[in-house]
Amino acid sequence: NYLFAKKHGGDFLLRIEDTDQTRLVPGAADSLADTLIWAGVKWNEGFRSAQKPEIGSYVQSERLPTYRHWCDHLLTHGHAYPCFCSTERLEAVRKQQSSKNLSTSYDRNCRTLSVTEAAKRVATGESHVIRFKVPLQGETVVDDIIRGKVSFSHSIIDDQVLIKSDQYPTYHLAAVVDDHLMEISHVIRGEEWLSSTPKHMLLYKAFGWDHPNFAHLPLLLREDGGKLSKRHGSASVEEYHKNGYLPEALVNFVASLGWSSTDTDEVFTMQQLIERFELERVQKGGAKVAMAKLDWLNGIHMRQRLASHDSTQSLVQLAREQLSKDERFKTVLKDTSDSQLEKVLRVMKDRIQLISQLLNHLYFFEDPIYDSPSSQAVMQKMWKPESDSILKALLTRLHSLSTDDFTVGTLQPLLASFNKELNVSARDLLSPLRFALSGHDVGAPVSDTMEILGKEKCIQRIENALKHCAIQFIK
Repeated sequence: NYLFAKKHGGDFLLRIEDTDQTRLVPGAADSLADTLIWAGVKWNEGFRSAQKPEIGSYVQSERLPTYRHWCDHLLTHGHAYPCFCSTERLEAVRKQQSSKNLSTSYDRNCRTLSVTEAAKRVATGESHVIRFKVPLQGETVVDDIIRGKVSFSHSIIDDQVLIKSDQYPTYHLAAVVDDHLMEISHVIRGEEWLSSTPKHMLLYKAFGWDHPNFAHLPLLLREDGGKLSKRHGSASVEEYHKNGYLPEALVNFVASLGWSSTDTDEVFTMQQLIERFELERVQKGGAKVAMAKLDWLNGIHMRQRLASHDSTQSLVQLAREQLSKDERFKTVLKDTSDSQLEKVLRVMKDRIQLISQLLNHLYFFEDPIYDSPSSQAVMQKMWKPESDSILKALLTRLHSLSTDDFTVGTLQPLLASFNKELNVSARDLLSPLRFALSGHDVGAPVSDTMEILGKEKCIQRIENALKHCAIQFIK
């Protein structure tokens, strides 16, 4: 909706559809608005924004008199009727239909009541709903932008409820009335709403209004082909935000679900998506949600943020916020400057896709624990009897360097030539050195790690590793 509106110079509205009071969650509307702002999806009109006086509130639960007015219009013109059927009767009808392998729908029991009798029962306060009087014959053809022409016989369209017994409208009535009054030109929604569209088109016809254009997007599927749902591990946008995904990566990912550009590009900014988006290039079939692609896109957008100063600073702050959620990081981050955190991000940018993955590289922020089970296993693999003499010789060379010379530009060629001086392989030098610096067998390039840690910490860690490994070998 947003991409289409912006591409064509239109307005994007935010309307809160909360007429189902049984599913109302306090604070959900504000949470939704905050999430859209976080994602960079800004609306021109509606909830918590500019509002047209003639529209009033953009929260449907605050627009009940408007829906009642238009429902009364339908009653007056013979397009709707009160239904007094109890929940028990409706359930009995459905069971009977199911037992005969018939599709379940309302049997129109109250449709034949006279206007006089219905009015009397309403006047006595008898519980009722208002139903739409669907034509009994003919068909409605939905000309969908994505799916083409889809025909629906009126014989299979239920007399849907317009106003419930609690006097709240259903989605069917509220959406049609609001879309007309708010001058909505295009309704773009999920495929599951396609079967409801003929009901809406019949309502527009009954009101004497032109209907908007419709486009129904494909369902989101799990990677195994099943429908994506919370029951099967689907996460909310808030969860992706909480887990450190970048908004531009999530927007890029969601936009690509069921849509593709005219070229082979897969990485887009919001502006590029607006420029390239076409409803005609949305696929009809379900779109599989491959989380590996989201991670991949997140890594790319992280690297793009590091390409400019302003976006780099925002990424550093995001990293600080994200890592601070981990108890192990709370203390060490207080002693970590933004410039140091930026250096870590730049060194690790090709090795991580999520900021949270820095939790696997604590050695940038605190000394390794050499006697931990994982470090012990690494030591057994990477430390050889000659490692002791190699690192001691390296220590002498490192002591001779000035603090200012402790850079990748100096350290990289130094390490490359040092193993040749000692007549040992690069692995014989770098493996124990990496272990001494990090306690790991994999990670960032050794020279980059050394520059970030600085001369003092590097020397200290090598000395501590020598002491620890000497004790272990004596044992």
